[in-house]
Amino acid sequence: IETDIEKVCFLVTASESYQTKNANMSVDENLRQITEMAATADERGLETSAAVGIGFICPYEGVMPDERIFEVFERLYDAGIREIEIADSVGMADPRQVYDRCAAILDRWPDLELGLHLHNRHGLALLNVLAGLQAGVHTYSSTIGGIGAGIAMPENVNRRLMGNVATEEVVRLMDRLSLETGGDLDEVRSLTEDIG
Repeated sequence: IETDIEKVCFLVTASESYQTKNANMSVDENLRQITEMAATADERGLETSAAVGIGFICPYEGVMPDERIFEVFERLYDAGIREIEIADSVGMADPRQVYDRCAAILDRWPDLELGLHLHNRHGLALLNVLAGLQAGVHTYSSTIGGIGAGIAMPENVNRRLMGNVATEEVVRLMDRLSLETGGDLDEVRSLTEDIG
């Protein structure tokens, strides 16, 4: 608040097991904190956004039910947050799951600016971007070169295989679909080369 930041983003996961391992608090405790922080941010004129991790499949609990996701989204929406990203934090979702969940969220909250955060554990991240587009999602998180890994994962999971969807691949896909990203594909590719 005492800096010049204009926007804050809050994180909660939909899975109790993952939430406890990742943040050492329950989903309810985290949502109560977010509600308080969002109110403070709003009082100070800051924009707010949120991310819901483990939005599709949990490595400990399996497929997350719609009701659980809706409950978390409802609490964030009630806190005044209108920009919410749902994350396939462990890269296990498939295009049908992504389409169905995103379409259901947008049907329930049509004024929500829904985003997708995708990991590429099984090579489906770009297909999941396409499924998100078909469901009406226009905002995607990505990283140059697909850098990134899962957190709070079981010990037997190779986290190095769980990178985020690569920015250059997302920009290339959007370019092929004639969708404007505001990014230049050649410039994005050069950034990828710079990180080796």
